[in-house]
Amino acid sequence: MSRCVAYALCSLSASGLILSVALAQSKQADLAPVLQGIFPPAVHRGVPAELTLVGNHLDRFVSLLTDVPAKVTVVASQAHNLRVRLEVAPDAPSGLHGLRVVTSNGVSNMRLFAVDDVPIVLEEDGHHTAATAQSIPTLAAVCGRAEAEKADFYRVALRKGQRLTFEVLGRRLGTPFDPLLLLHDRRTGQPVAYADDTPGLSRDARLTWVSPEDGEYSLEVRDVRYQGGPDWHYVLRVGDFPCATTAFPLVVRRGSQTRVHFAGRDVQSVQPVLLALPGETPAASVPLVPVREGAPPGWPVEVFVSDLPQVVEVEPNDEVAAAQPIAWPTGINGRLEKKGDRDHFRLRLEQGQAVVVTAQTVAMHSPAAVFLQLLDDKGRKQAASDPTREPARIEFQAPAAGDYILAVEHLQFWGGPEETYYLEIAARQPDFELELLADRVSLCRGDRAIVEVQAHRRGYDGPIEINAVAGQGVIGSARIAPGQSATLLELQAADDLPLGGRTVYVVGHAVLDGRVSTRLAHARAALRTSLNQLAYPPAYVGQALAVGVMPASAFHIAVTYRTPEGVRGLAVPVQVHVQRATGFDGEIRLEVRGPSPLPGQQPVLPPVTATIAAKQNQATIQLQPTLQAPLGALPVAFVARAAAGGQAHVSARLAPLNLVLPFDLAVEPDQIALEPGGKAKLRVRALRKGGYQGPIVLALEKLPDKVSASQVTLGDRQESVELELAATADAPATTRADVRVVGTAPAAGGQQNRSAPLRVAVVKK
Repeated sequence: MSRCVAYALCSLSASGLILSVALAQSKQADLAPVLQGIFPPAVHRGVPAELTLVGNHLDRFVSLLTDVPAKVTVVASQAHNLRVRLEVAPDAPSGLHGLRVVTSNGVSNMRLFAVDDVPIVLEEDGHHTAATAQSIPTLAAVCGRAEAEKADFYRVALRKGQRLTFEVLGRRLGTPFDPLLLLHDRRTGQPVAYADDTPGLSRDARLTWVSPEDGEYSLEVRDVRYQGGPDWHYVLRVGDFPCATTAFPLVVRRGSQTRVHFAGRDVQSVQPVLLALPGETPAASVPLVPVREGAPPGWPVEVFVSDLPQVVEVEPNDEVAAAQPIAWPTGINGRLEKKGDRDHFRLRLEQGQAVVVTAQTVAMHSPAAVFLQLLDDKGRKQAASDPTREPARIEFQAPAAGDYILAVEHLQFWGGPEETYYLEIAARQPDFELELLADRVSLCRGDRAIVEVQAHRRGYDGPIEINAVAGQGVIGSARIAPGQSATLLELQAADDLPLGGRTVYVVGHAVLDGRVSTRLAHARAALRTSLNQLAYPPAYVGQALAVGVMPASAFHIAVTYRTPEGVRGLAVPVQVHVQRATGFDGEIRLEVRGPSPLPGQQPVLPPVTATIAAKQNQATIQLQPTLQAPLGALPVAFVARAAAGGQAHVSARLAPLNLVLPFDLAVEPDQIALEPGGKAKLRVRALRKGGYQGPIVLALEKLPDKVSASQVTLGDRQESVELELAATADAPATTRADVRVVGTAPAAGGQQNRSAPLRVAVVKK
């Protein structure tokens, strides 16, 4: 990590350590593995293949972490180049899968590779012109790499009437490659077909050609911007295979058996698949392969998973009078099959009942753009989705009991066999979503690691209990406090935990509408960063946290706050203790942080980095919680890193900081009686907290009419003072039981606290 350095000298600790605080530049390189590319990016399941993995810190190899069963043998291991022999199990699902490198220094970012059922062909050198086009068979998965300012050419021979499809996996692999396909007649040199940004393929391209005569063709494959580079890998699938765009239905219910068909322009003879999902599966989706009798398998599509009951649209439902009755909550799987198609669904709402309708298309790889309207039973519009927002959504509260009609149409009035959509109809109720802000973490045996969990709340402000589900050897739990948006989850590793990669699921539990509801955290945003901002990676690869188990650290840290409480806006001194193993006396880098803010919010604890000098065993740093920090236990992560002999060492601790107001106020007496024109005295005592010793400005609020009090300031370190109350001669007889003393701490950002209520009465003789 490279950052500008602003050195601040802290006081000397007992060991004479001078600590560099603020954003200090680390002198130790991060030794965690980084995976930049995989070649070839496709393997045939059940067939051994040698892969070259390119990146940084790939030596000290321990294992590969994938979401498919595979045998791995290391061929050669170097820091920037790792060659492995990989044999994916014959029954592994085809499709895109995640791969990470695990070394004794942690776990890498994820890259995607393809598991296929067609023969793998590698590109050859020098095939950058039509004249030097590489000859390929009519059934192949060609693995290539795009170079800047160049195109790749492949040559095929076709018979009259022969049909062939060319499909590129580029962006879907998470590479920057944005493919363009141009098919040329080799006899004339003229282009006869092209494809770019085929709908539903995440900017990848697919074209199908039926040859009008015997002849040879050259397929030009290049980036649409003529860009390229070392990790611009692609897979070109060639064959007469079915070209499905999505599954249909798009979504199946967890724990059910569903007959799944396929949607697209060439799926008429594709066999449906009976998909059985166990009720306990955590999968958000599963890949499903379209198969046509006598043809090679097509590229898999995702089938998504929900806990809701599912129904499929039934035609005819083009008119309001023919609206399909729906019992909700439910999921609806539909298709706008022709231009101008409009689907209608009838649902019953009671007076005051609130319903939410959400349409998913793009996130499920459908090219459809959906517009929603909610009509009354006379066809009059009651609500509509915002056409500028994705996904389409309606929130509606019924003004009267009755039947309402949900109308679904294409935003551009388009239609076709691939224009599928998915609707969820549910009551408007509190809910939340959990996100992991990192998709991977390194964890030393016998030590701890910190993972941040963020809650995206939708009307639910209560507590969320967090647990790590990892099998034996790794435990962790945390809590997101009511009204808060994030927490830090501390994972603890057993002393005998085997080295290598592990998959950990992070689960949140909360009581919603009287029932315990469970939500599985995802790491989709972090995963997109690893995959060149691929908008929608396969849902089944982004649901878990990858943990790289490392050898025991050469040191351990402990944390002690100098005061039991902290005050927002004030420095909080913290002592960090280091217990070193025999033989390790190197420098240690310390990083301290709190939960990350949501977009548009201010941080609650600015991060601090420091360097603990060689041979030193303790240090004092200062934290500065901001005024935006919530009162109560603020989770704070302390992560210490060092390197020795090429091996990384990490020790972490979660040490919550109890944030309080700068003072509490007590008053004597708690009841005061004044005569008109009279005076009374009130003693105010301040219990200072969190080390606050600055001034406190005191005033009274909600005094009876025509009663006033002097404003008094408690000076630095002063603990008590008297206030004088005075009633005017014409003050009416009255009593207020909710009078309070208000204290303001100007040296702590103007934070205020109030005393317990006191009773002030104006009484006449």
